[in-house]
Amino acid sequence: MINGHHIIPLTTSERTTLLHTRRAAFRTLKLGKPAASIHMTGVCQAYDLVGGFYGKCFGYDIAQMEASGTRMFTLTTLPSTSPPLKASVKTYDLGVDTKDFASDPSQDLLAVLEMPAADGQIRIHLRSLSDPTTSHPRAAVAVLEAKAERVVTECMLDIAEDV
Repeated sequence: MINGHHIIPLTTSERTTLLHTRRAAFRTLKLGKPAASIHMTGVCQAYDLVGGFYGKCFGYDIAQMEASGTRMFTLTTLPSTSPPLKASVKTYDLGVDTKDFASDPSQDLLAVLEMPAADGQIRIHLRSLSDPTTSHPRAAVAVLEAKAERVVTECMLDIAEDV
């Protein structure tokens, strides 16, 4: 409690009060009114919820998505009281058919797994989370490529520090 996170400038007393308030809300399941109501369209291909952001690749036709993925990506900034943030929803065309993605807001990083090609070629695009249509400025290469020995049907991307 004494050495709280430097981004949240609260005193020890304020943090203790906040902790007690949240504990009481959790025990009674009275979490208060929602801060925002967010409506998102489309069928979900993949999603990620991390660091106050919710990302979703989506399409409008599930059969087309299963066959070739989707190029559409919605990034939602979730509302917060610390630090104060308002909800916002932005939709982007990633320019590639997407199978999966992972994000890390602390690095402004979005890793996009392109729908694997029939020849087994795998491509992971390293993008900026603040502008998913552009390559990440600190990436050594914009696209990581490899050849899979088998057909990729299920997958999951994760980011661990700078890996």
